[in-house]
Amino acid sequence: MSYKCLRCQKSFTARQALCEDWRDPEKSVGCPHCGLFQKQDLRPNLQQSILIGVMSGGIATPAVFLIGRGFSSADTLLLFYGVVILISCAAALMLSVRN
Repeated sequence: MSYKCLRCQKSFTARQALCEDWRDPEKSVGCPHCGLFQKQDLRPNLQQSILIGVMSGGIATPAVFLIGRGFSSADTLLLFYGVVILISCAAALMLSVRN
C-alpha cells in the first residue's frame, strides 16, 4: 500500500514510512521525506480481512468438501468443480492482496 504525503506530495510505501508508535494511528505513518505524520487509513485492511474471511469460510471450505467427496466417490466431475473453485478463490485472493 502506498501513501502520499499531505505536505510534500511525495509518495512512499508502508515499508518506507516512519513509525514512532505502531499502536497509535496518529504516529504510525510518517513521511520519510519531510517527517509529517498522518493518520493511517484502516479501511483497506478491513476490506481485505472481510474478503479473506468470505473466501476462506464461505467458498474455499465447501470446495474442499467437494474435492473430498470427489475422491471418496471417484466422481471426477465433483473433483473438477472443487479444484476450479479453489483455483479461482486463490486467484481472487492474490489479486485483492496485491492492490
